[in-house]
Amino acid sequence: MSENWGPVLSLQQQAIDSENLRRKLAWQHAPIKTTEALIRLANRNSVLDLLSPTGKEKFINSVTFTKAGLGGFNYEPLEYELTPTQIYKVLSLFGAQHVVGQLNGARVETKEDAMLLNEASFGFGNTIMTNGFKDYECVSGHNCYQSYEYICLGSCQ
Repeated sequence: MSENWGPVLSLQQQAIDSENLRRKLAWQHAPIKTTEALIRLANRNSVLDLLSPTGKEKFINSVTFTKAGLGGFNYEPLEYELTPTQIYKVLSLFGAQHVVGQLNGARVETKEDAMLLNEASFGFGNTIMTNGFKDYECVSGHNCYQSYEYICLGSCQ
């Protein structure tokens, strides 16, 4: 007796396609898409001010952009200084809020924080392979190399 997995695979592919579309739209509507725009924002009052001056500088200096979008960043200042809700707000600047679930070292202060770190409640999108590679850095705009405290996103490829 053979089983037909066609509909299951089709549903899975639909979920992946839907998540990829959400990420594409998040990037398209993100206010920060270049290093220049990030520097301009850093010189104004913004959600980046949730970070300490040292953390803010470390994060800003680590952000990598590629032609396809945000390539990656050093997550250490976010994870060690902010809550998941605050991290979500920061990453929304870049359309990368889907990464928050991987930063499980962040301090949890609210139910919303816990939800953002819980992949099951946050949604399917936090578990698909195009999420990013924790402890890898986007180098030369298209290569992910192992590097502690960095996250290399799919747009680095």
